[in-house]
Amino acid sequence: MKSRLVNILVLVSMLAVAAAFTVEPVSAQMDAEKVQKFEKMVSYQKQALDHLKKGQYDLAIAEYTKLLEFAPGKAAHWLAMRGNAYQQKKQYDLAIADFTKSLEINPRDAEVYFFRGRVYYKKEQYDLVIADASKALELNPRDADAYFLRSGARVQKGLTDRASYMLVIDDLNKALEINPNFALAYWSRGKAYEIIGESAKSREDLRRATALGFRPR
Repeated sequence: MKSRLVNILVLVSMLAVAAAFTVEPVSAQMDAEKVQKFEKMVSYQKQALDHLKKGQYDLAIAEYTKLLEFAPGKAAHWLAMRGNAYQQKKQYDLAIADFTKSLEINPRDAEVYFFRGRVYYKKEQYDLVIADASKALELNPRDADAYFLRSGARVQKGLTDRASYMLVIDDLNKALEINPNFALAYWSRGKAYEIIGESAKSREDLRRATALGFRPR
C-alpha cells in the first residue's frame, strides 16, 4: 500500500504542475512576477515531494503549508498531500481533517476518499471505512485496493452468518477481477471460504496466494 501511496503522490503532483501550465502557460505575454510565482510554486512542490519520498514528513508538511498560502487555488490538492504526510506520521486526526477539507473543495476525488478510509481503519472506525471505500468505488469502480479495504472493515466489524461472509467474499472477488495478482486478496478470500466450509475453494485460494509470494506472519 505504501508504494501505491508514493506513486500516486508523484503522479498527482506532476498532473498539478501540468494543469498549472495549461491554465497559465509560460509565454512571452506573462510578466516576470507571474513567471517567478509559478517557478516558486514548482520549487515548493518539488521539495515537498522529495521530502515525502525520503520520509521527511515534517518538512513535507511545512512545504504543503507554504503552498496552501502561496497557491490557494489548488488547496484541495495541497490539503490531500499534507494529509498523506500526516498519515505517514500517524497523526491521524490531522490527516482526517485535511482529507475532509480537501473533499469539501473537491468531493469527486476517489483517491482522497480511499486515503481517508485507510486512516479511519487505523482508528478502528469501521463504519466510516466502509462509507469512504464505498464512495471511492462509486467514483472509481476499478480500484482493487478500495474493495480490499472495504472487505477488511467488514471483517473487523464482525461476521455473524454466511451472508456477512459472502459480502466480504464478493468484495474480494471484485478486487481479484481487477487485479488477478493480488496475493493478499487470495489469502483473505481463502480464509473466508475456510470459515464457511468451502474447503476446496479455500485450498485453491491459499495455494494461489502462496504461489504469488504471500507468506502469513
